[in-house]
Amino acid sequence: MSDFQGVWVIAEAASQHDELALVEATFKAEFEAIGGSALDLLPETKPTSGLSLTITSSNRFTQAVTAEPRVDWFDVQGVLAEQVVPFDGWCSHIEDRLYLIADGRPSWATSKDEAKRSFFRYDDGDTVICDFVELAGGKLLRTVNVLTDGQYISRTLISFERSSAVQRT
Repeated sequence: MSDFQGVWVIAEAASQHDELALVEATFKAEFEAIGGSALDLLPETKPTSGLSLTITSSNRFTQAVTAEPRVDWFDVQGVLAEQVVPFDGWCSHIEDRLYLIADGRPSWATSKDEAKRSFFRYDDGDTVICDFVELAGGKLLRTVNVLTDGQYISRTLISFERSSAVQRT
């Protein structure tokens, strides 16, 4: 967990929107789509700036917007927003990932399945969001997968670099 701690600033982002084939639209395909890493989008990332992510030793995260980052953004209510609306929350450390769970998540958008509560940021039955970070090559890579109606998948990869102003909190 300590490797994740610190202030990270957005450097690049990329998104992809797709549809699962109807044959694939099974629970297993949905779960693989929502839980999979978006690292394959790394070659498609474009430079951007204006967002920081701070991860603390108390398993909390905060975000701050300092400009207008160019990135697809789903807010706490699961809506694709026109601009980045930061939110804070807590981190669930599972294996080599930190899952980001927003404070203020509506109770009706909290998975009824106890096990899923630690890794789904949003789950209202129609829309499911899985939001996690992992480390690779000195960068913090954030994957945000949004599955709508069990068939439409939006995948966003946000690449962060460690801020030189503050190394660890």
